Amino acid sequence: MSKSSKASTPNLITINVLTARYGMNPLVELDKIAEEFLKMSIATARRKANNYDLPFPVMRLGNSQKSPYVVHITELAKYIDNLTEQATARWEKFQMAA
Repeated sequence: MSKSSKASTPNLITINVLTARYGMNPLVELDKIAEEFLKMSIATARRKANNYDLPFPVMRLGNSQKSPYVVHITELAKYIDNLTEQATARWEKFQMAA
């Protein structure tokens, strides 16, 4: 998958589920999603964030290196929706071939 999110508008269901899971804050700490959504350790996710090598943008609030990386919930939702679209396209391709 390319590093940029293809979906321009995330699915509202995805956003609602993420909001229910992570609360009403539009920002989610990278440490909370690294293992579940990126399938990588927190240390690897932080290293990739430092190198701008994650599939969605992250930021720090403030100038301190101690500030945690956060991702906006819409960016995380777009990432999840893009993965879903890719999986659906592959599934449909194989269904047509059968």
